[in-house]
Amino acid sequence: MQLGVSISEAEALVGRCPVLARYDIDDELKPMMQQLEVWGLKTSQVAKVLVRSPAVLGCSIEENLKPTVQWLRDLGLTKTEVAKVIARFPPVLSLSIEENLKPTVQWLRDVGLKKVEVAKVSARLPQVLGYSIEENLKPTVQWLRDLSLTKVEVAKVIARHPQILGYSIEENLKPTVHWLRELDIAKAEVAKVVARCPAVLGHSIEENLKPTVQWLRDLGLAKTDVAKVISSLPQVLSYSLESNLKPKVCLLFEWFSPEKVRRLLVHNPYILNRRRERWVHRAQVLKACGKLSVFGSAMQLTEAEFAKRYEDQPSLPRRVEAPQRTAERVESGEQAGLASIPLRAEAPNQQAGRPRRRPGSLAEAELLSHLAVLLLPEEPIAELFRDFPAEKGEGWGSNTLSPDLALYGALESDEAALFVEYDGYYRHQQPVGIAADSRKNTALLDLAPAGSYVLRIAHAHRGLELSCQMGEVVVDSWQPGHDASLVKALLQIAEFLLNQRGTAMHPHRRTCLQKFVEDPGGSSRQAAVEFTEQVAGERERDFDPARLHEFLKMQLGVSISEAEALVGRCPVLARYDIDDKLKPMMQQLEVWGLKTSQVAKVFERFPQVLGCSIEENLKPKLQWLRDLGLTKAEITKAIARHPRLLGLSIEENLTPTVQWLRDLGLKKVEVAKVIARHAQILGYSIEENLKPTVQWLRDLGLTKVEVAKVIARLPQVLGYSIEENLKPTVQWLRDLGLAKTDVAKVISSLPQRNLKPKVCLLLEWFSSEKVRHLLVHNPYILSRSRERWVHRSQVLQACGKLSVFGSAMMLTEANFAKRYEDKLKDHVRSAGAKVAI
Repeated sequence: MQLGVSISEAEALVGRCPVLARYDIDDELKPMMQQLEVWGLKTSQVAKVLVRSPAVLGCSIEENLKPTVQWLRDLGLTKTEVAKVIARFPPVLSLSIEENLKPTVQWLRDVGLKKVEVAKVSARLPQVLGYSIEENLKPTVQWLRDLSLTKVEVAKVIARHPQILGYSIEENLKPTVHWLRELDIAKAEVAKVVARCPAVLGHSIEENLKPTVQWLRDLGLAKTDVAKVISSLPQVLSYSLESNLKPKVCLLFEWFSPEKVRRLLVHNPYILNRRRERWVHRAQVLKACGKLSVFGSAMQLTEAEFAKRYEDQPSLPRRVEAPQRTAERVESGEQAGLASIPLRAEAPNQQAGRPRRRPGSLAEAELLSHLAVLLLPEEPIAELFRDFPAEKGEGWGSNTLSPDLALYGALESDEAALFVEYDGYYRHQQPVGIAADSRKNTALLDLAPAGSYVLRIAHAHRGLELSCQMGEVVVDSWQPGHDASLVKALLQIAEFLLNQRGTAMHPHRRTCLQKFVEDPGGSSRQAAVEFTEQVAGERERDFDPARLHEFLKMQLGVSISEAEALVGRCPVLARYDIDDKLKPMMQQLEVWGLKTSQVAKVFERFPQVLGCSIEENLKPKLQWLRDLGLTKAEITKAIARHPRLLGLSIEENLTPTVQWLRDLGLKKVEVAKVIARHAQILGYSIEENLKPTVQWLRDLGLTKVEVAKVIARLPQVLGYSIEENLKPTVQWLRDLGLAKTDVAKVISSLPQRNLKPKVCLLLEWFSSEKVRHLLVHNPYILSRSRERWVHRSQVLQACGKLSVFGSAMMLTEANFAKRYEDKLKDHVRSAGAKVAI
């Protein structure tokens, strides 16, 4: 009657909750059920409350339950939320307000949650109110802090995903973090993943995480690409493959080539976070505008920004087609067809010209389009890459003059032009290139109105003749698509213009540059991003893979099928000009001693090397390594094993790490050996990796001198995870019976890994105490091969000398044979027997 169930269902309920039979119907059961219904629980929920928490029947409604419900209301929960809390976690009604509820809420406030957030956490995961602060809550929070999350980030994680407080550290949290690290996601990036998407820690590795990663790999993403996607959009690990990711990517394959899809996912993974309806709508608009190539960046725009940029302008002006200029900027061309198209109506004295079909290189397009947006944001970028008619003569041997970027209106005089030349191509560093650049400077200034200026951008000084009409700025190389490194180069250009040409700049343009220098993130450069993507898309459509495959075949000595496979594994090769980038880089790596197979692996494992300048970046690093004491052969091995070394900064990575090692007590020759054996150390963070590991070794009991010896003998130890490698090894040694001081002695003498198989052999031959004694007093035995262990133990057993195993393992082969094997043979011969040694 009370619950509205049948007799059979009532019998089943009593069977599941026999305690019901012990309580009086009128005095206890009926009032309790009625009160639960008053609080908003349905009859089915009331039955579940009694089954899951029969102890509630022993609670007083007036003294226990009503005060608890009122406390929840005072905490900020609505009546509906209180009902849900009771239905989900009925034991809450029997918890003590003073001993359980208030302390837990205060603890959450101390962690950093606001009162409203505590209320939301309690409503979403009421079980948290029953967790032990000391045994559950504090260890989880400490684990998150040890993962490098700040206190604020921990509070946000709990507020977003309170379920994390119920996860097991050993069974959920640690294994998931270990799995993420195995994807080559750095510890700092893992912390960011957890901070941005804590729900990932609750997913099954086998059923959720691995299938998603394998799906990304099957799409053609390299392991490093997958790591980048997860670091940028960790939510991807929470999305359903079948109902979310796969349908969206199927749309991408309808619109783009497989390589374009791969590039979109790697460089614009946030698109997966947008609704499918937005995908379809924006794709349709972009198609109608002829702008589908900028799909990735367009998906990042707000509705208003997208409407203003594309929907309000459905028909965008198309650029005038013109013959493409070669990457080498050859001084040839034809005047025929160069129409007189004014660049700016308000600049009547400017030279006639026409837009080029595209810039000379993708790097040029990326750098100069961003500079164009900073200086002339109102102008269409494509209009600023122009070809001009010129008189062919002794100083200039062509009918066409093509400045990389022509900016009218950037200087104080509207009629004057600011010509910008990007000289990143390696031939600009050679005498013939320098001479050609000087001739082009003269030709440009002869063509342009008075007051014009030529700015040349390079990666190294070349001894050009500078003047009040021509300047040169040296900028750092940047990685394609990497905004931080690109911004650094733009800042170097902006600061040069302000310092060297500030008074000659148009006041408004000068103000724009000053604002950018003060706040680089405050300037919108979206138009430049779209322009670069459009140029990249055009180059991709025009790309002929056959020429690249043939080049790789000739350069690396591989077959066409092997060349195709290499490009498949390292698609970035297709983005670089063969003569401009690939050939010079391959030749340089081979000059440094790398074999052709190693060169291919360098590109595959660290494709960013193609964005580095040989003269400005790579050669200085090799000279730095030579000055440190590494031989040419050691440098070759270091690059082959760890090509990322070529992308590290001397000032920000290499020099500080070496100085840190020296301060730790290593001699210069030891530092050189450490880097030769484990070059990865140069890429480790001093604060996040090196210092914590050294401090852990010191806390273990090792002196500073002993720590230096450990690093000199086994530099790989600095790359081991404290939680996943070092602590378990120490605990294993402690479990063998070694005291803390004994463990420190073993590690300082021989910091090896993979100890268990060898120690298992010792435990077969000796008592536990003898094994402990051997490890403490003869730890060097762990450095010997397992084969030597087995062979020498057999000989010693045959001689009845197994007790001297420790000292015998220190003997050379000759000394061991003389002392034991020869005597054993003599004994066997004298006994008239034959024993195989």
